[in-house]
Amino acid sequence: VYKRQGEMQEGHCCHHHQHAAAPAGHNHTHSHSMTGAQLGHMAMPMPMYFYWTTETWFLFESWYTSPNDALYFVLGLIGVFLLAFFHQFLNSYRLSIPTRHHKTTTGSYPLLSGESSDGEKQATSFSSAWAILLFAAHCVLSALAMLLLMTFNGWVIIAVTLGQALGFALFGLKAERSRIAPTHLRS
Repeated sequence: VYKRQGEMQEGHCCHHHQHAAAPAGHNHTHSHSMTGAQLGHMAMPMPMYFYWTTETWFLFESWYTSPNDALYFVLGLIGVFLLAFFHQFLNSYRLSIPTRHHKTTTGSYPLLSGESSDGEKQATSFSSAWAILLFAAHCVLSALAMLLLMTFNGWVIIAVTLGQALGFALFGLKAERSRIAPTHLRS
């Protein structure tokens, strides 16, 4: 049975409300209680400290592993690793896409000055939409990775870290080098 500052006892959560508008000398309280089924998973909150068990939630209510589900937990860790790995791949791919907003030989920006053709405008419109879509996907994966880290499960944290590190090693290093190195030094 989980107790949290006297709020939950034996599967029930009690909320007491005191009415401020009650006449002086009258103490009028109401008690509302919820059963464990109504609380959902409030009966086992996520700990706010690092722990190393196989009992955890991976992002979704249905993606819960109990202490006896070691195989399901390992499959969950593989999924977490792949999510983090794909996050780094997507980020590297997104950063490696060349922009079409470069200067022409005359020194002007054709899309901003109106010098570009309709085909260039359409291609740029598509590439901009693609870049926005990739950025949105990157944001979603970043948020999911952060939420996974916030489970405080040491194994999940290791899976996220290894997925990010391997993804960066395979995809990110090349993207970083090509972004910061002068053109004549790029391989």
